[in-house]
Amino acid sequence: MGSVPAAARSNASSRWRLPAVWVGLVVVALIVRLPFVLHVGPNEGGGDEWYTAWRSWSVLFERGNPGNFLHPALFYDAGAALFSGLYLAGRMSGAFHSPVDLLADFVLHEAKYLQALQLLAAVFGALTVPVVFELARRIGGWRAGLVAAGILAILPLHVEYSHRARVDSLCVLLTALGALALHRLAERGRRRDFLSSGVMVGLATAANYPAALLAVAYLAAALFARHRSTSAEFVRSFALGVVAAAAAFALTNPYVVLTPAAAFDGFTFQLSFAVKAASIPREGVPLVLLPPRARSERAVRDPGGVLRRVARDPRARIPSHPGTVPVGIRRRLHRGQDAGGSIHLDRDAMALCCDRRPPR
Repeated sequence: MGSVPAAARSNASSRWRLPAVWVGLVVVALIVRLPFVLHVGPNEGGGDEWYTAWRSWSVLFERGNPGNFLHPALFYDAGAALFSGLYLAGRMSGAFHSPVDLLADFVLHEAKYLQALQLLAAVFGALTVPVVFELARRIGGWRAGLVAAGILAILPLHVEYSHRARVDSLCVLLTALGALALHRLAERGRRRDFLSSGVMVGLATAANYPAALLAVAYLAAALFARHRSTSAEFVRSFALGVVAAAAAFALTNPYVVLTPAAAFDGFTFQLSFAVKAASIPREGVPLVLLPPRARSERAVRDPGGVLRRVARDPRARIPSHPGTVPVGIRRRLHRGQDAGGSIHLDRDAMALCCDRRPPR
C-alpha cells in the first residue's frame, strides 16, 4: 500500500520535470541574449535592421503588403503585431490617440522601436533552445538533449543573430520545430504528422526562403514512414502535407500570391545574390545588402537624427531624392499639423529612410 503513493509521486515529478527543463533553458538563453538588447543605442541598428523596421511598418499600414520580397514577410508580420500591441498599450494608457501619434513616437524615439524588434528576435532565439533540446532528447536521450541545448544557448553565432532585428532567429526557431515534426513523421507516419510537418515547413519558408530545403527532409521522412500505411493512404497524406505547406506559406505571405511577379523577382534575386554581388555596381545595391562599413558611408545608421530635426522644426527643408517609403506612412506624415497637432513631416523627410542617400 505504501508503494502506491510513492509511485504516484514519482510519476507526478517526472511529468513536471520536462516542462521545468524547458522553462529553465528559455531563462538561461534569455540571460545570455538580453544584455545585448538592453544595451542598444540609437546608432546600433545596421541598415538591415532598419530595413526590417520599415517593412514591419509597411505591413501595418499597407494592408499586409511588406512592399519588398527580398525576404518573406513572416518576421515583418510579427513586427507589425508588436507595433500594434504597443499602440494598443498606448491607447489604454492615454499616450496615443491616433496612429499618427504612434508614428510620431517612432520618429522621435526610433531606437526604442528597434530595441523592441531586437527583443522580439531574442525571444525567438531563446525559444529555439528548448526545441533543440527536445529534438536531441528524442533522438539520443536526456544527456544528448542537454548537451545540444547547452551548446546552442551560448553559441556565439546564434547569440549574435538572436538579438538582431532580422528574419534569421524566427527562421531558425521554425526550422527546429519543423525538424521536430519531421522526426515524429518518420517515427509514426500518421496523417496528422504529415499535416503538422507540412505546416511547419511552410511556416519556416515563410520566415526565410532557404528553409524551403526542408522539403527534401519532408520527402525523406515520408519515404521512411512509407511502410506504415497503404499506398493510397500514403499518397493522400503526402499530398495533404504539401497542400498544408503551400497554404501556410500563402496565408502568411498573401502578397506573394497577389503580386507574383514582384515576389518572383525578390526570390530569385535573394537566391542569386551570392553569385551576382561582385558584378552589381556598388551605388545600385540596396543598403540592406551592403556590408556595415558601406551602410555607414551611405548614412543610414541613424536616419532618425534628421527626422527628429524636421519633427521639431516644421520649417526645416530637405532636398528631395528618390525614396521607397510606404505610401500609407507618407499619407499620415505630412508637413503641417494633423488633427491632433502631433507631428510635422512630409514625404521628403520620410524619404531619408529609403534605400539611397540624398544627392550631394
